[in-house]
Amino acid sequence: MGKKRDVSAPLVAADYNSYMGGIDLADRLHTVYGINRKCKKWWHRLFWGLLEMTFINSYLIFSEIDGKIPLIDFRWSVARGLLTFTEPKKGSISIKRRSLEQLPEQNKKRRGKSFSVPKDVREGNRGVHWPVFIDIRRLCEICSINGIQSRPYNKCSHCGVHLCCSDKKSCFVAFHNISEK
Repeated sequence: MGKKRDVSAPLVAADYNSYMGGIDLADRLHTVYGINRKCKKWWHRLFWGLLEMTFINSYLIFSEIDGKIPLIDFRWSVARGLLTFTEPKKGSISIKRRSLEQLPEQNKKRRGKSFSVPKDVREGNRGVHWPVFIDIRRLCEICSINGIQSRPYNKCSHCGVHLCCSDKKSCFVAFHNISEK
């Protein structure tokens, strides 16, 4: 019968086995929602591969800093952030982006106790959320979640959500999670 013998592994093999998690993890995440497509121009595949690597690396950094979330949720969050990004200041390149009102709404009816606008949009881009006064009264989102009937004449300029904004009641501050000083 055969005998069992311990053989020392070469240094290269030992290093590979101890550090292989990074590239294997990146390859696994790359294939889950990969955007690698066949095309006749070689540089297109190179561009999409670099873009995918950027997504994967930013997801891994985000997971270490802010906690682990599913990759698809991270991709949706990045896409929402890019779609709701505001116009650049004067003198810079202007890219026309869709406002949040033009995005498809998910579960508009009976959404329960959750807001219609994601947290990263509500709390991000702090300098672009301003109350705008309009002629049409609609239900305040925070008051309706709390079971209060309130129909203000104003809404957020960025989110497009109707919110109370007065000296008596400031749902605008609560919705955007702004600390009052």
